[in-house]
Amino acid sequence: TLFIEPSGLQVEILDASELDLGSTDNCGIEQRLLSPNTFDCSDIGELLFATLTVIDSSGNSASCETIVSIAPQGPAPTANSGLCAGDSLFLFANPPIDNGGVLYTFQWYGPNDVLFSVEENPVIPTIDVDDEGGYRVVIRGLTGCEAEGVIFVSVEALPATPVIEARNTIC
Repeated sequence: TLFIEPSGLQVEILDASELDLGSTDNCGIEQRLLSPNTFDCSDIGELLFATLTVIDSSGNSASCETIVSIAPQGPAPTANSGLCAGDSLFLFANPPIDNGGVLYTFQWYGPNDVLFSVEENPVIPTIDVDDEGGYRVVIRGLTGCEAEGVIFVSVEALPATPVIEARNTIC
């Protein structure tokens, strides 16, 4: 599986040596070729056939075919921990970084899979136990390629506040 950064701006080049699991030849191998060897985010979700060709020092060649699976390099969402009811929940998308910076739009979905934010790092104030669950972030690159990541957020219920009764007058 080759993981592709989903901004849509990068082309991934797969080196033939990454697929060659031990080709040998009595005369020595001079060259390894892979076709196709370039992939981009439009290939995400595809199973593509790739042909590995090795050429020895005498010009003889042999080929084999394999399947390359293309998957998106997703975000790695995180959240602040140790949450109690009444706290603020801070969510962080942590998208893959492209050489050009962060080039994504964001969609955050809460525990009921309802869209609640389009910010990269949203904050939910005054949470309670109903806010516990999975939070999913979908990132979309400039060319429409998408990837997603999920984080589970746990919220502790606060104990009931005790009522203290004391006499008004103390001797």
